[in-house]
Amino acid sequence: MAILLTAGTGKTAQSIIPHLRSASIPFLLTSRRPESAPAGTHAAYFDWLDPSTYDSPFTHPFLGDQKITAIYLIAPDVEDPVNIATGFIDRAAEKWGVKRYVLMCGSLVEMGSPGGDVGMPGMIWKHVVEKGYEWAVLRCTWFMGDSFPLLLLNKEVQLAVKFSKALSKPVTHVKMSKADIVVMYKEAGLPEPVAELVATMEDITSQGVEERMNDVVEKVTGQKPKRFDDMIGENLGVWQ
Repeated sequence: MAILLTAGTGKTAQSIIPHLRSASIPFLLTSRRPESAPAGTHAAYFDWLDPSTYDSPFTHPFLGDQKITAIYLIAPDVEDPVNIATGFIDRAAEKWGVKRYVLMCGSLVEMGSPGGDVGMPGMIWKHVVEKGYEWAVLRCTWFMGDSFPLLLLNKEVQLAVKFSKALSKPVTHVKMSKADIVVMYKEAGLPEPVAELVATMEDITSQGVEERMNDVVEKVTGQKPKRFDDMIGENLGVWQ
């Protein structure tokens, strides 16, 4: 058994690698720049826009003649990503016998959700299910840096009140339109398509689709999540 990690030099794949190593599971990365793979890893040249590269990962010489049996898949950032991704999935299944897929998408995505940058992975998810392949979907709630991993489920106005109380000075929330958010991100240096995507996700989130409570933090970490009030108090120097 070996695992293929698409977007292998990206952040999420790099987070998976230590777990595969600790479990002694062989793996292979895919990248358009295989030479940039971290030391001690192997990468196969792979380009979503070049189907002639689709077979190369499956001919990689693993020790013990291991074969790729599962794929971690991030939807490609290309035009017509659904047809391109599902075409690769079907090729991997039909030609190389890979029947297990782990898809990464955002928490806003539902199986079969319509296209567009936000919902597009839902169509890939639906395809995998309809084909009868084994599957799992990681529905991530945004992405946080290692130094400040917070999941904020409160409304912005409520947070402003909490900051005002802790800092003993008024803190107000200024609601921005989607267009204003796009401009803000473009001025910060993001390409327009990325700025539009992030603004769209923030706009959808502002409508309440992410308002929910769960026990995921405790299940994953073994610790109860920290109250936002406590986090503010422990980091007053950051806010002052």
